[in-house]
Amino acid sequence: MATSGRRRGPVPKSDQPKPLTRALDRGLRILSIIAEDPDLPLVDIAQRSDLSPATALRLLDTLRAHDFVVQDEGGLYRVGLKAFEVGTRFLSHTRLQEVCRPILMRLTEDTDQTASLAILEEADAVYVDSGESQRSIRTATRVGTRVPAHLSASGKVLLAWLWEVRVRELLGAEPLRTMTPNSLSDVDAVLEALAEVRQDGIAYDREEFELGITCLAAPVRDREGTVVAALSVSTLTGQFSGREAALKQALQDAARDASRRMGWRAQQTGSMRADATLVD
Repeated sequence: MATSGRRRGPVPKSDQPKPLTRALDRGLRILSIIAEDPDLPLVDIAQRSDLSPATALRLLDTLRAHDFVVQDEGGLYRVGLKAFEVGTRFLSHTRLQEVCRPILMRLTEDTDQTASLAILEEADAVYVDSGESQRSIRTATRVGTRVPAHLSASGKVLLAWLWEVRVRELLGAEPLRTMTPNSLSDVDAVLEALAEVRQDGIAYDREEFELGITCLAAPVRDREGTVVAALSVSTLTGQFSGREAALKQALQDAARDASRRMGWRAQQTGSMRADATLVD
């Protein structure tokens, strides 16, 4: 089955407002706050969730009873084991962690740089695994971090094969969020960048999220050819020009290997480009 350069993914449906369970909505909001910023006291959690301390405490007690959060001796809250177990099961269901973990570690070793695995969650690239060598730089791609997709190489890979209308829906109103003078701030510029990703099979973040850091990413596909994740490598910008070809080759080899293990098959002479042929 050939993609013929078409963007893959479901045709978006119009979203209708759905009723929310108030207590559950508040509890999940609190869990997200703690996940993003652990070791918070009750007063901070209440303030950030726009709840009274009494209401926040009742919700926290419920989350504690189910081991989704824990409280230390100083009264600070952090994510509990049950939240980790749920996240781990999600990754195991998609096979991404099992398939990509050894490839990610090998990529880290081969490049001597930070290598990461990301998935798309709404308009963000979420980093679900990461490897750091002894000489790796410290980046924002630690596990659990969310980065606006249009500002990261991984995010561009994850957006590139979606329908244009879905990309516009995810990115929302302009101007888009920016982090550096190099950040893309309008949707049309992002769409042009995504077209280049589909053509080249690789995406770049040239100091668009963090000054001094350059990243490149390649797609991981499943058996149907759908892009389900992105593998990336991050390096100091000053070291990138002399190593670009080697980093690109190592990354594409790793992404191709991960895709094969996820069930994707391409022509022997094919590449990770959008027009590569997919066969059962």
